Amino acid sequence: MPKATTKPIATTDLTDAQAEQLAEQIIKLQASSGTQIMSSVGELLFVAVYGSNEALYHSSDPTKGQSLAKLSQQPGMADAQWGRSKLHNAVGIYLLGRTLKSFKSYPHLQVSHYLTVIGLAPARQKTLLTQAESGRWTVAQLAKAAGKQSAAAAGHHSAQAEIAQVIKQVTAWDDPKAGVAAVLSSAGVDANSISKLTQSLSDLGAVASAIDDQLKGKAQQKLHDIALKIARLGAKHGKAGKAKSARQEISQRA
Repeated sequence: MPKATTKPIATTDLTDAQAEQLAEQIIKLQASSGTQIMSSVGELLFVAVYGSNEALYHSSDPTKGQSLAKLSQQPGMADAQWGRSKLHNAVGIYLLGRTLKSFKSYPHLQVSHYLTVIGLAPARQKTLLTQAESGRWTVAQLAKAAGKQSAAAAGHHSAQAEIAQVIKQVTAWDDPKAGVAAVLSSAGVDANSISKLTQSLSDLGAVASAIDDQLKGKAQQKLHDIALKIARLGAKHGKAGKAKSARQEISQRA
């Protein structure tokens, strides 16, 4: 981890140069420590959960997700901000580090930069990370160069896709002929229990639909805002055109 070498500042009013120098050191400290922690945790999990088997890490085995979920629910893990996704990403960072041999060539890049190139071919990863370091790219710039969506856009799309899956599944469960109720009834489950379950599914469907409407509403609102901006620009240019015509007419009469 790089050592802080900042000279004491005898004022709270930083100059631009001092602010730039401090920011540079903070970014490097965060890049170094953040990446090191993720890689160390990733190595620990790679051995303990996946038995050092990379194929297992990339597999669709449901038990690996269950293990990470169980781990994330242990006391103190939430306070330390170790959720299932972050634990999974830590292994990805560790494996990326093995491919790159070292993260030292990228002193300004953060964990989010590295997560952006995971899944790409090794040569492509190195090329993009080198360009990101030399150009001091933001994560969004790196994502664009890698051909990936920005985090916000991907997150919104992912949310819509996830809620659509929930609605689809609830609809299938609620089917009167082939749904959960029919299957449980044929298995001899009592009617009261089935009724409670179907009511819960109905409630879940209603909530999911409301969230779906909310997400679609945000998308529609964004389109509406864009349309308004275009309309305002058109009106502005229209007024400018009318003013120009009026000036030309006055000039001709003169």
